[in-house]
Amino acid sequence: MTVMVVVLAEEEVMTAKRVSILTYEGDRWEGDLVQRKLLTVLSEKGVLTATVINCVAGYTKEQGLTTRSLVDGGGRLPVKVEFIASEEQVQCLLPSIRTMVGKRTLTITDVEIDSPLHAS
Repeated sequence: MTVMVVVLAEEEVMTAKRVSILTYEGDRWEGDLVQRKLLTVLSEKGVLTATVINCVAGYTKEQGLTTRSLVDGGGRLPVKVEFIASEEQVQCLLPSIRTMVGKRTLTITDVEIDSPLHAS
């Protein structure tokens, strides 16, 4: 994963929430891939940045270990959707996100942003 950080004046540092959602390849909601639906909703609601990360391996208590070689035998790899937004945006989006992802793992953490998330 590549991380780009632009250091600005201290007064430009802002706080936000990072939301990470762990799904699996092939998870669907209303006929489309969950990660695609999530990106569409996030874009429509004005979230300025979101990323989908295809994992090469993963483990959960329910699914056990999944790796690329196991996927070839019928397993499914984890997919992580991550976005950064204001607390207000996150609270507004959570009901829709929970409906789409069901019982999948969702984490929310506080973050400090050293680069502005302004639309061009």
